Amino acid sequence: WITDGTSAGTRMLADIAFPTRESTPTGFTDLGNGRAIFRASDEELTRGVFSTDGTAAGTKLLKPRVETSLRIANGRALLFADRDLFISDGTAEGTTLIAEVGFLRGVQSVVAGTVAFFATHEALWRSDGTATGTFAIGPSALDIEAAGEKVFFFARGRSRYEHWVSD
Repeated sequence: WITDGTSAGTRMLADIAFPTRESTPTGFTDLGNGRAIFRASDEELTRGVFSTDGTAAGTKLLKPRVETSLRIANGRALLFADRDLFISDGTAEGTTLIAEVGFLRGVQSVVAGTVAFFATHEALWRSDGTATGTFAIGPSALDIEAAGEKVFFFARGRSRYEHWVSD
């Protein structure tokens, strides 16, 4: 659905699943470039990230099997699909693989400035949305929180979890 805030200006934007199934859209994210992305199920019940420009013709499945997405900056978002990390501007042409990072550890991700930090089962990663700016920076983490440009998290030390900080 799309709305301008009035009853007359509220209408279905696109039916992306069979009429007898629900697409269950969640996680709408404005990319700030005239496009928004969201997670939903298509007619085959494949959960993925869809992109829309606010028109029915411009609402399409962008990437299937995406676990989560995270807006970083400049009209771009990171998409986590299986073990792979993609950068996207919300278009098929502007969606590219930047790294194989492993499986996410829940939804452990934050943005500090224009850099994303996220935990996989193997490591804590950082990404600025480029292949060269995406790399593991430490052991896998829990409870990741951003405060300004710094990121605080818990990670396993020699025998217990310890408090860490990254900038």
